[in-house]
Amino acid sequence: MALRQLLPLAGLSVRDPRAGMRGVLDLGLPVQHYWTAFLAVITLAAILVQGFFLLAPLPETVTAPDGTEAPLVLPNGLQTAAFVGGGLLLAAAVIHGLSRAAGGTGRFAEQTLALTWLQAIQIGLGLVALPVLVLLPGLAPLLEVAVFALVLWMLAGFTAVVQDFPSVGKVVVALVVGFFGLVLILSILLTALGLAAGGAVS
Repeated sequence: MALRQLLPLAGLSVRDPRAGMRGVLDLGLPVQHYWTAFLAVITLAAILVQGFFLLAPLPETVTAPDGTEAPLVLPNGLQTAAFVGGGLLLAAAVIHGLSRAAGGTGRFAEQTLALTWLQAIQIGLGLVALPVLVLLPGLAPLLEVAVFALVLWMLAGFTAVVQDFPSVGKVVVALVVGFFGLVLILSILLTALGLAAGGAVS
């Protein structure tokens, strides 16, 4: 697939997420290419994160809650890719399940493609914003809020197309419920891990 096909679709997706996602689906890619794109995007994301680790002035140690100092341990490239890929798949599963419960008709592979495409655009936005952050670091908080709102807007539009919703209203509800559900699940898991670790120590 030529880059000249993807760049206009990326711009369209930012301006009109629903039209942009329709354009991606209209490319008629075989389902196996969805997963090829997924692997390519998480690999690129991992490379960029590792590059950030190398260039950013990170501290050598971190302070634990009990006040002790510990060396800062960063994930390697494979761990980073696994984290990004796992996060995308988990988000796709939650959004797809809630959307189907609300009457959506999309497939899980298409929902994963939507999040893969969103991640690719996020990478592009990050690269575009990087010079601005370097030259004007004071704008970082405002830029982060703007990018977060834009990503949510695109995600709602992409999901509305994939799940064949006439509007983004149901999608917004599914995203809100899914977000709080993930927070609850992670809280339970972290609590269980903390209790297990405490029992092992004692």
